Amino acid sequence: MPRPLTGFAKAETWDNPAMAMLFDLWQAIPIRRGEVDLEAIRQALSVLQSGGILAVAPEGTRSGHGRLGRGNPGVVLLAQMSGAPLLPLVYYGGESFKGKHQEATPHRIPHRRGATVLDPHRGSIGEPAGAPADC
Repeated sequence: MPRPLTGFAKAETWDNPAMAMLFDLWQAIPIRRGEVDLEAIRQALSVLQSGGILAVAPEGTRSGHGRLGRGNPGVVLLAQMSGAPLLPLVYYGGESFKGKHQEATPHRIPHRRGATVLDPHRGSIGEPAGAPADC
């Protein structure tokens, strides 16, 4: 049986009733950006402790340009507190999405040793790893 997957979404998403209904259906976790959101951390830990999968963007947002930015420490904190492994994923192509009626232009993924390619134009998965104990 597949494990449930959820992730964070900016708290402002719930200001729109239609989006709120959709994100509630997905069981997304609202997070207040730019601050330490203890309620979001509690909800995320609950998901992990119940065996669910938590998808997290370590940078806290999409870049818009496709380049990797500086990560936030919350991902490692959640892994340390829950004991859940970190599984790095990458998705390419969304940065070229220009509107809801245009398709994203596929980008080639450079082959990297140790990465399993999901779709040669869209993403790859790295090897699972535990959080460093000394962070």
